[in-house]
Amino acid sequence: KSGLMIILQLLISASAISVNAQYTDYIGAGHNDNVVVTASSTDTELLASPSRLVDGSGLSESGELTSNYMQYSWISGEPVISPIDYRSDIGTWIQFDLGHIYQLADMWVWNFGYGDDSQMGLRDIIIDYSTDGLNWAELGRFEWENADPSQPNFGFKGADFNGINARYIMISIRDNWGGSQLALAEVKFNIGTGNTVAANPYPLDGANSVFKEEDLKWTKANGTGSQQIYLGTSNPPL
Repeated sequence: KSGLMIILQLLISASAISVNAQYTDYIGAGHNDNVVVTASSTDTELLASPSRLVDGSGLSESGELTSNYMQYSWISGEPVISPIDYRSDIGTWIQFDLGHIYQLADMWVWNFGYGDDSQMGLRDIIIDYSTDGLNWAELGRFEWENADPSQPNFGFKGADFNGINARYIMISIRDNWGGSQLALAEVKFNIGTGNTVAANPYPLDGANSVFKEEDLKWTKANGTGSQQIYLGTSNPPL
């Protein structure tokens, strides 16, 4: 009898909620609910927040950067010393806190390339990574492609992470393709095959005042053939 009551409670809970479940094997490009992006500075007049780099606001459904993406990009302001001690000579940087430690496969980048300002896109960069935000290691130095505003922009692979574990990613910017400011449009981190537990849930654990029609999102565990969702107030589910 008690088992029937539990099942009935779950059915009632499920019937009261419009559930649209989505999962991804990447972080960023719109799947960014637990990601925190900070930067050395931002052009406040253009409202070019670093959070734009992962919210997918400048991307079409096909993954192409749209023609009006200047307002959806990050554009630098005045230089600020890097929080990484051994990068103190670099004053323009972007840090990504992915919210969890992930095994990362690679990084996909949509460089900035709007009209006459296309030269503001990043060119010479260094990537460092960390699991705790305190101890850092260098991934490498890279030259990123310049975006041609006359051509479709579906992005390019900005770096191979080769399965390293990281929560924090730092991009230290040494140079762009021209112009007095530096800019970047969108970033996506593809997770590797070693992520065995689902993570990055949205709504967040313990969230309040969540709409009944809210979409459920998470980053899937690799190698899973199916996803199960439990609705209820008990953890672990009965």
